[in-house]
Amino acid sequence: PMRPATALLCVVLGCATFLFSSFIEVVMMQLTGMASVPVPATSLPKSGLDFVLYLIGLAVAAPICEEILFRGFILNKLMDRTRFWKANIITSLLFVAIHIPNVRAF
Repeated sequence: PMRPATALLCVVLGCATFLFSSFIEVVMMQLTGMASVPVPATSLPKSGLDFVLYLIGLAVAAPICEEILFRGFILNKLMDRTRFWKANIITSLLFVAIHIPNVRAF
């Protein structure tokens, strides 16, 4: 079981990562003139509560689901069939592959 202090640290780091990622996204949009992933204006938060829910969804819930899928399910199934290092490499490559944004041709 995870200690409460560790869980709190994970949430704080997730929120900080979300804010840092948002900052980097703005900088990249300024430099390139295009968003890495087009987000409709209707999807962006309009109020403080919307922002908090958006933050929880992106910085807390999504990473937990990813950990359960990649480390809990895929990694364990691969470790049943292959060596630990090989299973880790495959899982890591799959994780990276789903996080590469759609890149448009210039």
